[in-house]
Amino acid sequence: MNRIKVVFTFYALPPYLIALLNIIAQKTDLTIILPENSNITKGKNVHENYSNANFNIIRLPSKNHWFTQKEILIGLEQTIKALKPNFFITCWPYVIQIAFNFSLRNFMRKHQIRWGLKHIPYQVPKYQEAMKYYKENGIFDESMNIKKANTWKQKIHFFILKEINRFLFNSVEFHFCYLSDAPEILSSYGVNPQNIIVTYNSGDTSKLLQAYEWAKNQPNPPKEKFRFIFVGRLVKWKHVDKLIHVFYELCLYYHTIELVIVGEGPEWEHLKQMTKSLDLQKKVIFTGGIYDYNLLAEQFKLSDVFVLTGAGGLAINDAMTFAKPVICTYADGTEKDLVIPNETGFIYQNLYELKNYMEFFIKNPHQAEIMGKKAQERILKAINLETVAQKYLDFFLKN
Repeated sequence: MNRIKVVFTFYALPPYLIALLNIIAQKTDLTIILPENSNITKGKNVHENYSNANFNIIRLPSKNHWFTQKEILIGLEQTIKALKPNFFITCWPYVIQIAFNFSLRNFMRKHQIRWGLKHIPYQVPKYQEAMKYYKENGIFDESMNIKKANTWKQKIHFFILKEINRFLFNSVEFHFCYLSDAPEILSSYGVNPQNIIVTYNSGDTSKLLQAYEWAKNQPNPPKEKFRFIFVGRLVKWKHVDKLIHVFYELCLYYHTIELVIVGEGPEWEHLKQMTKSLDLQKKVIFTGGIYDYNLLAEQFKLSDVFVLTGAGGLAINDAMTFAKPVICTYADGTEKDLVIPNETGFIYQNLYELKNYMEFFIKNPHQAEIMGKKAQERILKAINLETVAQKYLDFFLKN
């Protein structure tokens, strides 16, 4: 019996995505199309390693389209026609390239190639509220460059963006989204909710759990301080500077606390200088980037509470896998499915709440352990690599 042929396009393959695709590849004939050299900003200091990929990888040259200025893959149409997969799943910005290629879409329709889009969606407001959202909130990148619909030119730009989103969302046959709000958002653009598959998102749960067990058996000196931990790229939209300021305020009253910052990025020097100016060199520890799961697990073992002060989401999964409660703000929307207030952590609205939640754990360290266990249970029972992969496989195998 022939296996179902599945093709994805991505512009990068971080380790957690490779782990997911490896599971999907066990039951499908899986091919991934990547650009030879992408011009897309992957996020500074995003770690990539393709050595563990157990699926086919095709690399295509890329360039920016003359009109949209978005990256396109040269030879993508010919590759799809040659492979004739059962399912073709693309991502931003390549969805634009496909959506406006009506001859290719006719070919896929003729050969019963179902095509879909994998996205969050992040910073996508509901259709009816879009213009108000773009005017009041705007959209931002990881350097916190914010664009708002303030001028007539910008209003026209965002109006076009809103209508293009509607066209793109309705061009594809199905959506893979790891945001539970996705059906509500996309249906406002006219998408049938039945064509939206909420997969959730996950790190490499099995490897993280192996590292967790390894770290538990490592000898460590007696713990003397209550430790908060941040893990992520050091970019502006993570707002690590705000975390340091709140931590500084807590240090005025609590002298046996510390903060470890795991990560690297363009904000490294700025954050180090800030720590020095606040005289926190002995209380704030910068480890740099840690990509070895065992070493990362050891840092979590020595810590009590994970804090995420900005955008992102997958670090929440990892922290909960390591049995740590989470304090976070609006990350990428996935926190709503993971962080259950008073059970697996807290979601704060402002810095006053952030300080209060951090102080709560300092005063009640036993609660950090209790919530940490519940956090790990939620990962094991509800949202992990196997359950996420199964969402994809269920769709492929049943359709």
